[in-house]
Amino acid sequence: MTRLFESTSAFEREYKSLFDFIGASTSAIWTMRWQVHGYVAAHPNAGDDALAGYFLSAPNVGKFDFGYFRAEEWSTQEQAIARMGIINVIALYERWAEGIDCLTTRKASGRSSLTGLGSLCMGNSATSDPDYSYGVSQIHDSLDKNRSDLMLKAFSSKVRSSRLHAGSELRKVLVAYRAFKELRNGFMHRSELPDPSLINRFNQLDQDSVGLTYARNRGPHFPVVQEGVKPKLELKHAYFACHVIKTLVQTFDSELALTSYGAEELLRKVRSVEVKRFQTPRSVDSLAASVGRYIIRFGLPEPVDSRALLKLLQDAKAIQVDA
Repeated sequence: MTRLFESTSAFEREYKSLFDFIGASTSAIWTMRWQVHGYVAAHPNAGDDALAGYFLSAPNVGKFDFGYFRAEEWSTQEQAIARMGIINVIALYERWAEGIDCLTTRKASGRSSLTGLGSLCMGNSATSDPDYSYGVSQIHDSLDKNRSDLMLKAFSSKVRSSRLHAGSELRKVLVAYRAFKELRNGFMHRSELPDPSLINRFNQLDQDSVGLTYARNRGPHFPVVQEGVKPKLELKHAYFACHVIKTLVQTFDSELALTSYGAEELLRKVRSVEVKRFQTPRSVDSLAASVGRYIIRFGLPEPVDSRALLKLLQDAKAIQVDA
């Protein structure tokens, strides 16, 4: 991933932790089920106290109903893990947006709210725009109005070449994201039975998701959503939701990097460390190349064209060139 914005770096760290936790939890619960079933088979009269005494030797584990592990259906635990994954990865995406200055604004009360661009990036389209055609057009318009020629020359071919950059498929990725978000909303705020908004989102998904090239070998994987039936989640759904959201973060971090917001963030990051001193170069091109290699440490790839960046950093006194 490109990681120009600090919020993107934070997202990547927490995303990896979430993935590790889901994988480890799945393995641990599966193993615990096998062990509990084996113990109960050998000790059919064992109660919860005996099971707790045998299995809860780790400190600060606490007590819980061992019926959770006696359940005959693995899908019960799988759904719980998948639900936790979807809820948390969407929370990470919402926190990522809150950390990007141009996507949020601070109210007098101290609370933050999304800007127009932020709302669009979060998939908050109007009901009259179910497939995000107009919303994505607005996103591109907003980004284009703030494009930085300097950042475009330096980075466009690099940041847009990432395998996670959605490119022309951003609209479809947002449709997929919003379907997962409505599913999350159902778990958190409404009855688990699908409501009209969830059904509408999945109806749009059915019309739109076939042939998603951004999914590659990761999907698409969506649960079946039917009126009057609780959606049945599997781990593949949670993992695909994670892929969708990571794709959005990479796409927006890359595109914002090519705007004036990206130039401001780059300057902020360079200024956050001790001023870098460069020796008198043999040529401007040599100095620009050195600056390009220096930029890598701030989350961006080595620039294709470093000369414009050199002027930006010199004018801002973010670097020093010895005479």
